[in-house]
Amino acid sequence: MNLQQHRHSPVEVFRRHCHLSLGGMAAADAGSLEDAVAAAEALPAAHREVYLRGLAEEAWLARQEAGALPAVPAALSGVRPFGASLPTLSELWPLAAAVVVVPVGQAVGDGCGVLHLWCVEDPEGRIHHDQRDFLEGLSERLQDENSLRCLVSASVSEAGPRAAESRSWELGFEMARLALQSRDRSAVRRLAADWLVTGAVRGDRVTWVLLGSKLDLATRREWLLPAASRDEVPLGYRPRGGMRFVGSVTASWNAVLGRGTQDGGSRPWPSDVAVLHSFVSTAWGPVVGAALLSRAPRVVLWHTRAAAVSRRPAQGLRDILFRGLMRAGRMHEAAVELRLVDSANLVNAERQLDDVLRQDLSGGGTVLFNVTQGNRLMSFAAHNLARRYPNLWLVYRDNDSRGLDYTAIRYDGLEATTQRLRGRPTAARVDWGRILEPRRAPAPPDWHGILETLTEGPEIRRESDFLRKV
Repeated sequence: MNLQQHRHSPVEVFRRHCHLSLGGMAAADAGSLEDAVAAAEALPAAHREVYLRGLAEEAWLARQEAGALPAVPAALSGVRPFGASLPTLSELWPLAAAVVVVPVGQAVGDGCGVLHLWCVEDPEGRIHHDQRDFLEGLSERLQDENSLRCLVSASVSEAGPRAAESRSWELGFEMARLALQSRDRSAVRRLAADWLVTGAVRGDRVTWVLLGSKLDLATRREWLLPAASRDEVPLGYRPRGGMRFVGSVTASWNAVLGRGTQDGGSRPWPSDVAVLHSFVSTAWGPVVGAALLSRAPRVVLWHTRAAAVSRRPAQGLRDILFRGLMRAGRMHEAAVELRLVDSANLVNAERQLDDVLRQDLSGGGTVLFNVTQGNRLMSFAAHNLARRYPNLWLVYRDNDSRGLDYTAIRYDGLEATTQRLRGRPTAARVDWGRILEPRRAPAPPDWHGILETLTEGPEIRRESDFLRKV
């Protein structure tokens, strides 16, 4: 460890190292802790106090794991890990708790501190005075939490005033509270030992914080960072433990738990769709179905340079099918436009999509992207952008989908949630069986014949053979 890297004293640097080592300072058994206490005798007095407090926190964390350390280690029972006026380890021992490691530091070049933020369940009021005033805004978050207490240990003496400059501790607090409430001992351990968490919170949304010198920390922990702060991460920055960008508290907790794609159940199509983007091929049905079911006032058809299988089908959809459906009163009024996308170069494809989507996403309303068609490279480009923009929904229609159902995919950082979008037959007066029944698409499609088939008869076939099958 380079003690000259920051302006803090050697004791403070040692304290920061201990704080970052939570979950690994000593093995979680009484014998190893007793040996670690004995080894502390060789340290200078100031370092020894820091180390013993760290071991006391380590022991209390191990206590949270089922069956670990049933009794207080005798050599640590009188240690006060959070300061002279706060409880001893022996007094804290019976209480359920969870802890998160939070970086503290704002100005570039000013170094960075680390704090442990503990959430403690204290229904009997054993802790008469906690540290809710240590962080700006923490008292407000605890107003309705009658039995929840917060304790803080900081790696540098000035960490408190620095932390007060922002709400960057809020995401860590939410993670510790969820870990405590979950009663999931492995989650408590993972949060304490594996993660370094920063972010402000508004409701379920994780919002921007200044990263500054926080990223200077040398750690094997994985960073949990706000997606809104992504642009502050220097190009080429590769922390040893990795980093995860999140946009919500829910996604943050899923990341801590190691969960993958989540099942969000089913829901109707969103009612505030501003624009629908679709890749286009000769398989026109899912493109038309998504346009009708979403009732998007603007439809963007993305085609490649391949004339027969993409460009001409896009032109036919715009000039004949969509225009004819609107004239016949079978489709809502919508502006339909064509855009070119590279089907062979991922960088170009992503840039082409981003140039349009970024503007669409700034205008309010829901933006959908139908990725049913297109090749895999084009789909990768859309998925990459969906990870970047949480309010971009991907929609997909599988050959095995039932009725009018589509699948929606929404990303929150790296984590995805899927939902079944329930379509209503009354969304448009057309023959839905002709649109969504899986079949081999002819090339080129007979657009005039398709239009005639879709619009025959004055009313929608609500109980058509297609819908009765499901």
